Amino acid sequence: ALCQQPLCGTAQARSCQEALQLMQRASAIAKQTKNMHNRVGFVAFNIRTLLANGMHKQAEQYGSIFLAAYPIEVARHSRHLFYSVYIEALLECGQAEKLIKTAKKNKLIERERELQTSKNRVPMLGVYHVIAQYQEGMISLDDIKQKLQKIGVSATGDQLQESKWSTKTKKLIRW
Repeated sequence: ALCQQPLCGTAQARSCQEALQLMQRASAIAKQTKNMHNRVGFVAFNIRTLLANGMHKQAEQYGSIFLAAYPIEVARHSRHLFYSVYIEALLECGQAEKLIKTAKKNKLIERERELQTSKNRVPMLGVYHVIAQYQEGMISLDDIKQKLQKIGVSATGDQLQESKWSTKTKKLIRW
């Protein structure tokens, strides 16, 4: 598993940097592949690696450029994988409005609901969407728990505390 936010000088930070170097070396090969499922997956994991290294703006730009170039391919191949990291990149960059528009245009919240097969699985796209609505002033802090309950996240936040939350997201909502 890729690390979350790296801390300077730790083994975790070194593994994140090593993962980034590996992704950079593999980039030329990934760009040449005709298999779009593999290409979309590579881009998603590259975005995740950039996020893990604190390179939020680069992650957002990389995802935006790829999505603009290959919207049909993203829709057909590894949609949830791509959008879950891309949406996180948008949130990390403070692009809540773009996140909301992207989620609505691609019906991400509805499609994520269709994927809900386990009660232990946190609907991260829905969670990020709720946070973006709060950041844009569309809902109040009091509305967050109610909206999270509506998409199947416990009001106590137990599921959220156990999931892969970015540091920014953890700081935004204090239970």
